[in-house]
Amino acid sequence: MSGWGPSIYGQPCGACGFDWALPLDDAAPTMSAIAASYGDVLRGATGREQHPDLSWTSAAYVSHVGDNLRIWTERLRGVALGASRRVGSYDENELARARNYDAIPLPAALWSLRLSVAEWLKAVDDTPRSGTVLLHPERGQWICERSSCRTSTTCGIICGTSNARCAGSRRTTRRPT
Repeated sequence: MSGWGPSIYGQPCGACGFDWALPLDDAAPTMSAIAASYGDVLRGATGREQHPDLSWTSAAYVSHVGDNLRIWTERLRGVALGASRRVGSYDENELARARNYDAIPLPAALWSLRLSVAEWLKAVDDTPRSGTVLLHPERGQWICERSSCRTSTTCGIICGTSNARCAGSRRTTRRPT
C-alpha cells in the first residue's frame, strides 16, 4: 500500500475515520452509497454554497469527485487491460477551470457522480485482485489487493460528504491526484 494517504490524513483518517488498510472489497459498499449520501447532504442546496475559506462551491466539489472517480476508473481499467502500470497525474484546479465547474448545475453534478460511482464499482469488480499495480508519479505504488488502488477517493469522499455544504478545495496548493 502507498503511504501517501496515511501520511497526509493519518491512519485512520483524522477527519472521517477511514482505515487505509481496509480491503478493497470492504470499501465498495461505502463507495456505492456515496452518490446518495451527497444527495442527502445537499438536499435543498443550490450548488452555489461556498465556505469563505474554500475556493470551490458545493456543486464544483461534487463535479470534482465525479471527475476524480472517472479518472481513477480509467487508470484502473487501463492497467487491468494490459497498459503500462505508470499512470499520470493531473492538476485538479486546471481541470476545474477547463470544465468550468462553476457553471455545472448541482443536479447535473450529482447525476454525473452517480455514473462515476457505478463505473468505478464495475471497474473494481472487473479488476484482478492480484498483479494489478498502478505506479503514480507522486503517490507511488498502489496495489489493488487493498483499497489502496484508490483509497483517497473513499476517504476524500467520506470527508467531503460530511462537509459538502461548505465543500470545495480544502487546499490552497495543488495536490497530485
